[in-house]
Amino acid sequence: LCRLLADTIRHQEGVMFYFWDEGKTVRRAWGGAGKPTDLSLLAAVEKSGQPLMVKDLAQSPFKAPSPGMVSIIASPLLAHDKVCGVVVLGAPVKDAFGQEQLDQLRLIAYQAGMAFSNARLFQQVVVARQQLEESQESLIQSSKMSAIGKLAAGVAHELNTPLGVMHLALEQALEFLQERPETAQR
Repeated sequence: LCRLLADTIRHQEGVMFYFWDEGKTVRRAWGGAGKPTDLSLLAAVEKSGQPLMVKDLAQSPFKAPSPGMVSIIASPLLAHDKVCGVVVLGAPVKDAFGQEQLDQLRLIAYQAGMAFSNARLFQQVVVARQQLEESQESLIQSSKMSAIGKLAAGVAHELNTPLGVMHLALEQALEFLQERPETAQR
């Protein structure tokens, strides 16, 4: 996105925020001193959901996101009619951007928002698939353990039945020996 914007819209520096998941924001800054110092402009674009062009930040209610910006254009990243991020491009001179650049940024931001959203959804599908595979493995293992348990119970039953008969026969023989030793000798 940074390279595409650099090739398409002439600007000195840029900032991009993408809200990946709850509590997780991907931030990217390029061309300037680093990360933005003031986020009020980004918050305003996020809240309104509309692109913004400020020809001179000194004459606006907004502070520059970073010290080098004098004029800016900003656009929300939209995906499925929902704001999922913001892109701001800045220049160190007044009136650096026109309506054509704002329209280009809006179009690129919309496409980027959809691409980022699709990437996030794809990642969620990958995670869900991994969880499903783990659940299936666990279910198969549980099923195997259940089968082994049933087999062991069946084997124990098959062995206990004849052993029980033999035990009963031997108890009766012992009792018979004790009650009638002379018959038992014969």
